[in-house]
Amino acid sequence: MTSKGQIRSAESGDFSMMASENPKMPYLSSAYNDRIRPCIDLVDSLRRIGLDKDIDLPAVVVIGDQSVGKSSVLEAISGVQLPRGTEIVTRCPIELRLRNIDESEWRGRIQYTSHSKEVSDRYIDDPEHVGDEIIKAQNDITGSTKGICDSLVTIEIESNYVPNLTLIDLPGIARVAVHGQPGDIGEKTKALIRKYISKEETIILCVIPCNVDIATTEAIKLAQEVDPNGTRTLGVMTKPDLVDAGTEGNVVKVAQNKVLPLKKGYTVIKCRGQKKVDSRQPLEEAMDEEDRFFKEHRVYNVLYHDRCAGTRVLANNLTTELVEQIRKSVPQLQRGIKAKLEETNQLLTALGDTVPSDTVERIDLLVRILARFPEDFKNAADGIYKGATWDRNLRLQTIVKRHYEKFADELESLQAGDQHLPEIKEEIREQKGLELPPFIKDRPICENLIRQIIREFAPPAERLLQAINFEVERIGQKLVTDTYIQFPRLQTTVMSKFCDLQQQAVKATKEAIDIKFKMEDMIQTQDRIYADTEKLMLQNYPSGSAASSSTTEPPGGTNSTADEDEDNENRPYSYDEDFESKKILRALQVYLKVATTRLMDDIPMTITYYLLQELAKEIKTEMSKFMIEKNFDDFLREDAAIEEKRLALEMKKERLDRANKELALFTL
Repeated sequence: MTSKGQIRSAESGDFSMMASENPKMPYLSSAYNDRIRPCIDLVDSLRRIGLDKDIDLPAVVVIGDQSVGKSSVLEAISGVQLPRGTEIVTRCPIELRLRNIDESEWRGRIQYTSHSKEVSDRYIDDPEHVGDEIIKAQNDITGSTKGICDSLVTIEIESNYVPNLTLIDLPGIARVAVHGQPGDIGEKTKALIRKYISKEETIILCVIPCNVDIATTEAIKLAQEVDPNGTRTLGVMTKPDLVDAGTEGNVVKVAQNKVLPLKKGYTVIKCRGQKKVDSRQPLEEAMDEEDRFFKEHRVYNVLYHDRCAGTRVLANNLTTELVEQIRKSVPQLQRGIKAKLEETNQLLTALGDTVPSDTVERIDLLVRILARFPEDFKNAADGIYKGATWDRNLRLQTIVKRHYEKFADELESLQAGDQHLPEIKEEIREQKGLELPPFIKDRPICENLIRQIIREFAPPAERLLQAINFEVERIGQKLVTDTYIQFPRLQTTVMSKFCDLQQQAVKATKEAIDIKFKMEDMIQTQDRIYADTEKLMLQNYPSGSAASSSTTEPPGGTNSTADEDEDNENRPYSYDEDFESKKILRALQVYLKVATTRLMDDIPMTITYYLLQELAKEIKTEMSKFMIEKNFDDFLREDAAIEEKRLALEMKKERLDRANKELALFTL
């Protein structure tokens, strides 16, 4: 493969190594062509594969104002007649692929996609027909004879008198729309040009006529927008024979990089006139005349000796620059393809499995995808977070536990306390009947208050069920949507079934909770549980509280002697309302503590059992029944948008794989 030093020999002016071994090939030697040809072929192959849809490729792009001689420049290099005229004759990007061959036969080919999306690929048997074929292609693409379009027309030319080079010719910049052209054609043209030349891999071939002020040309202005330092712009100056006598020195100054410097410099060329084009003057003869013009001109001869003039010099420079750009871009292309492949594979994986055509494989696929949702839902309910449930918003068990804690806090806030003493005293007075003072109705008072407070536990339990049901619905529907997004019919069927099962689970949960509260009406607990709870509460009560200061004995205490007991028996009964109220309050608090602890467990356990565990089992059972249905082919019918996206990604992956192989075979 050609080294950087060898390629640059064209720029340095050392053409001894490139002495033409083929007299009909006026550009580079056969040996030199053999070294640079693989670089040009590599990019053309990558562009043919379609890699330019995914990654920017090195290219030489030809831009210029309208009627500055762009077509003449390309004709001079390619030897074929291109469309000419005073209006916009290039209305689509034209990719010109030139291949030097040893054979004397000329071969041409044109490829494009028409306005109706029909792909055209035909051979051209005569170089004189190229212009007509381009006009026909542009009309097919734009659907008119005046508009422009960004669809590419590719021309391949193989001949023994063309260089190994690929150029992209863009429409000339129109300043004023003529009859039949869109009013904004100038802006559209500039937008199309910017699209191509803004890419860092692009070499800008800026065509400028010698007989105008270079600073006023739109092409130079556009090039400076995207390449302000002029590092990838090469200037081509045309029509040197049309400048006013005595002003040739200005052309020389520009060409010598003294006016508007460009890192890649300028080349002045003199193209064939229309008369000689019509007479089919041979390309090599035209270039010989061009060389004599510059060599013998009293002013321009300095450019000839500085190798800044002539089509041969331009072709050599372009080939050299393009090859160098390709060589520099290869590592970047390899990295870019690798990154795009990884991204494409990830996107394909996200779309799900490809639906096979084989019946057995289709059934196997359906079995696997039907198992995903039940497994994911069960994992979410059990607190096993992996795969789909790794998302924090889908961690059902974690979310449910937070609601259970909130429910427990709410029940704690509803416990009986000193604030209930006035109500208890009022009840004692209200409940007073014909019984004697020692026999107050403390049991019904205590039980009524217990039932009254436990009834206040029902709304928090109802809110808890609603909150858990909301999360189950949200997470379940999200899992169904994401799991079966590839298959709309299956997604709809599973979603409907899940909603039915969820409603059944909610109903069963509510019924079980209602039964729990009906059972709490019994006011029952084991004596041991009551005693242990009371003992624990007395240990934890702050001193001075009503419950801690109350006792189960009447005033006088429990440590009285026998004589004192005898004395007490002989005393009249002393009724203490505060003592009785505190005794009832303590019983109320102890039992509510037992009931609260019980409900703190029972209500969440009931919800977990019916709305999480049993629902997960029912989902698995119902999903397995789907296989009994005969319409599993309908279940595996992909969404049209996903199918289209998958096809596009698979085509992209194929492009990238092929490009990767091409680059693997290329050596610098």
